[in-house]
Amino acid sequence: MNSNDFYQLAAELNVMNFTKSKPNYADLARKYGVDYRTVKKYHEGYKGKPRNRAKPSRLDPYKELIIEKLSIPRISRKGVGLV
Repeated sequence: MNSNDFYQLAAELNVMNFTKSKPNYADLARKYGVDYRTVKKYHEGYKGKPRNRAKPSRLDPYKELIIEKLSIPRISRKGVGLV
């Protein structure tokens, strides 16, 4: 489903929500070329995958220690243990 089809499907589902009529998922799925469960998912409020995840780095707990060790003159990344 391309983005234009998604917007058309979302608009059609919004109209059905506004008129309080139950959408025919199978008919809409045939019209837009997707599975009926996809239409149902979007009708129930799915907005799509998030653009990015708020996943912390594995090195976050050691960030202060790494910065402290890198401030030592003439130390390499290997000496700090980052390689």
